Amino acid sequence: SKMPGFSEMLRIEGHRRFFPETTFRDFSVVIIAPHASRRDILRQCVLRHADEHPELWLFVDVTEFTPESALFGKIVYDCDSELGSLVNTPASTQHETTCRDAR
Repeated sequence: SKMPGFSEMLRIEGHRRFFPETTFRDFSVVIIAPHASRRDILRQCVLRHADEHPELWLFVDVTEFTPESALFGKIVYDCDSELGSLVNTPASTQHETTCRDAR
């Protein structure tokens, strides 16, 4: 039920209202589900709405979301079943972390 609102936020770049300094034209929506089967059900539901930008959505099973895995653990799925981390490990020459590009 939230997909149309986030789709519209993407269209008008509404995230800039909350983060005016951002240089990103898009954003990600992270769903932390109570267990893996619920995560997968939500992922399939989002995937069925191709016109509502399912590529924005990321899915995590709360049982895998720990202090050790939260940022760099391979626990985040996109709607295409790609597994990755919420934040990419920075290259040795970089000093800042970069957000995961789910698309």
